[in-house]
Amino acid sequence: MPNINNWESIWGKRTTKIQSDVLGSLIKANGFDTGFGDYTTEQWMQMTSKLCQLLGVVQNSKILEVGCGSGALLYGLNKHSKAKIYGYDYSQSLINLASAFVNGQFALSEAISNPFDSIEFDFVVSHSVFQYFPNLEYAFRTIDVMHKAVRVGGTIALLDLNDAAIEENYHADRRKSYTSPSQYDDKYANHPHLFFNREIIANRLQNLGFTGIFFPEHPIANYVNSKYRFNVLGTRIK
Repeated sequence: MPNINNWESIWGKRTTKIQSDVLGSLIKANGFDTGFGDYTTEQWMQMTSKLCQLLGVVQNSKILEVGCGSGALLYGLNKHSKAKIYGYDYSQSLINLASAFVNGQFALSEAISNPFDSIEFDFVVSHSVFQYFPNLEYAFRTIDVMHKAVRVGGTIALLDLNDAAIEENYHADRRKSYTSPSQYDDKYANHPHLFFNREIIANRLQNLGFTGIFFPEHPIANYVNSKYRFNVLGTRIK
């Protein structure tokens, strides 16, 4: 069973020096600087604008992000909508960045423990985080927490999930950027990425009481990881 502490040790030390381009620095702090799935600030703002439209975020909507990292996603959502934003993450260094540079409320916590559980949210999202969870059980527990956090009639959004249907292609393409396949395999032997079956995720959401479940396309066509990952949204009805 993969050990969450392997990734936790990396993200726990993750930080960056904030440059004049604050959002660009926050994006990089969240790991979008590896060459596999980078964003420019323009692409990021386009992505978050489309997400606002897709979700129906308006001024004063309450949004919670699970695994918010540096707060880059919430930064964009707030800029587009003036929504009230909340986020939590297990990395103290990234929470420090979010608290210092993003206009919202942030807390240190594991994904399966919501520190804002006294608040009902209109939208609960998680972006490009589930692949770092230790196993499917932990992922499902996180979805349970997200279900409890969103109000009836609100929306859950699981974004940038690794697609199990094309896991072999994902690894094969990434190996090409390394000197040898074994170099890639050795690097990630103790830091595996978790993959998800679309049908299993949809069934989990349905069983919890979500409806209108669908898989929207990624809004940035040249985002490298879009061909390996999927987004899923659903509305809570119970």
